[in-house]
Amino acid sequence: MKKEKLEFYGGPYAALIPILFYVFLSFIFVLVLHVSGMEAMEIAIFIGVLLGFLLSKNRAMYWDTLVDGLGNSKNARLVFVFLMNGVFSKLLVAGKVGQGLVWLAMICHIHGAAFTVFSFIGTALLALGSGMPFGALFSAIACFFIPGILLGCNPLVLIGSIIGGVYCGDSFAPSSQVTAVALSVSTNSKTGETADLNKMLKERSPWMILATIITIILLFIFGGNGVQKNNLQALKHFADPRGLIMLLAIILVVILCLKTKDILFSLTWSTVFGTVIGLLFKVFPFQAVISFHPKAQLPVNGFLAQGIQTMTPLIINCIFVFGMIATLQRSGCFKQICTALTKHKFIQSPIGAETATAVGMGIVNTLMAGGDVPAILLFGNIADDLGHVAKIEPER
Repeated sequence: MKKEKLEFYGGPYAALIPILFYVFLSFIFVLVLHVSGMEAMEIAIFIGVLLGFLLSKNRAMYWDTLVDGLGNSKNARLVFVFLMNGVFSKLLVAGKVGQGLVWLAMICHIHGAAFTVFSFIGTALLALGSGMPFGALFSAIACFFIPGILLGCNPLVLIGSIIGGVYCGDSFAPSSQVTAVALSVSTNSKTGETADLNKMLKERSPWMILATIITIILLFIFGGNGVQKNNLQALKHFADPRGLIMLLAIILVVILCLKTKDILFSLTWSTVFGTVIGLLFKVFPFQAVISFHPKAQLPVNGFLAQGIQTMTPLIINCIFVFGMIATLQRSGCFKQICTALTKHKFIQSPIGAETATAVGMGIVNTLMAGGDVPAILLFGNIADDLGHVAKIEPER
């Protein structure tokens, strides 16, 4: 049954105004006012939604359309993926994976430029397991930065190696939330099915391997020259061999993702497995899983609570983004944008479609200060339509 068209004052393109306002406010909050984080974007998108309400001719239908956006099964599934990503990421932090890697570096007498490379690889492992770039970044800085300074790394290059490791590991991670979102908006033009996880990773891997090799070579050249401070007592504070056992949880999530192609299934089993081995080998106490402190500022603590709380701002953002995308589709705005773009012969070619996608995605992501997930959701449907016209495989 065909749904009634959602109309806006100003025509179909007026449906873009709330989204443009959201992107603009996000840019102002993060890059001008320096209010970072998804919490600032929550306010921006909520104001954008209210603006859309005022611009719509049928305001009851406007809210129905927003709700329909969340009702999409792919979108609802993403919410659960984000929650499991958050919990699994905090499990790895509680499991001292980073500290285990630092201990390994100490007993292997790794220092200087070699430790800078080790930090890159260690951070990539954290990102590979957690599937959350920013979560892995903060964990890696806490684990590797100070030990790296004590072991004679160049501080600026060390920070660069950690940031590079985050995006390297996330690009290889089958459980990555960025990968999950990209898969959800990339469909086969003939079957309508979403992109295949294994095929997408295979398509991406050669480029990532080349970039990784080049990065490691540069880190070996420029990563040392710091002042080494042989303070073993200080280093021991950042090292814990028990953390190495938690690498099994990372290995499991990668194997399950590649075998089942089901990110949610893989994260769930890996979280259960990681919790069991963490408790069994006394890597963390049960209080690290969940604890209750009625009179404290955080009455419920532990990695279960922390993981859910960490993802709440992102989920709220995505719920509104799902709704905004639905208003674009129901108003006819999305169709008009894609028709206007695909009129050009250059855009109809694979290289043209890929260029337009890269430029458009880059602009949206930059304006949203690197908010990958909302940016992919906002531009992903346009990119998908361009891919259909140019007959590009969804995995590409």
